[in-house]
Amino acid sequence: EWEDGTLTGRRPHLNQGEPREGTLNEKRWSEILRDAAEVFSEKGYEATTIEDIASRVGLLKGSLYYYMENKADLLFQITTRALRQHLEALQEDPGITHGDAVSRLSHFIDRFMTELESGEFASLGAVDFDLRFLGAERLAAINDGRHQIYLMLKRILTLGIAEGEFDPNTDTSFAANSILFLMNSTQKWHRPSGTRPIRHVTEWYKRFILAGLTTSPTGWHEGLES
Repeated sequence: EWEDGTLTGRRPHLNQGEPREGTLNEKRWSEILRDAAEVFSEKGYEATTIEDIASRVGLLKGSLYYYMENKADLLFQITTRALRQHLEALQEDPGITHGDAVSRLSHFIDRFMTELESGEFASLGAVDFDLRFLGAERLAAINDGRHQIYLMLKRILTLGIAEGEFDPNTDTSFAANSILFLMNSTQKWHRPSGTRPIRHVTEWYKRFILAGLTTSPTGWHEGLES
């Protein structure tokens, strides 16, 4: 969690499964991951073969195996690279780590949505890769990374309650999960070629979320199950 604007505690192990040291440069590795992600997006993870990926990448099948052991390696590295980039962008934004809660939350939403739109794999849309093919240790690393983002947001909500800006009846766990689900679902319906640019969606999210956190109609929470 945060202590005085600094993220502390367990860090996600998102560097597991990187290619063997010295096997290829970063640019080439990024191209391989990008091409693999596109094939997974088009055919689905289970239907994709190593031959499909090798053909897209422009390598022989045997050469591709030199860089990884199986396609699960690629799935894990695609997922963790996108997550790591997203997490680092949030951690390094001073608007998220300093200031009052309303300002921090606004910056959090801005940065989160920017990464959804412009991150390395953003143009693929919401490809729901099947992570059940990854082992328990790798799934734990991915969940740790997601949990770090959740904790960052939850801390902002807790600060907002302490500052008197957010409804004191707010369930910060429920609210944090709901906000993240809302923003993550954007790629399921938003089209860059549509009439509503992502910046308009982001501004609407900010108004919608802040209105929900700062408004407490009398007795509305009393009918909710605890």
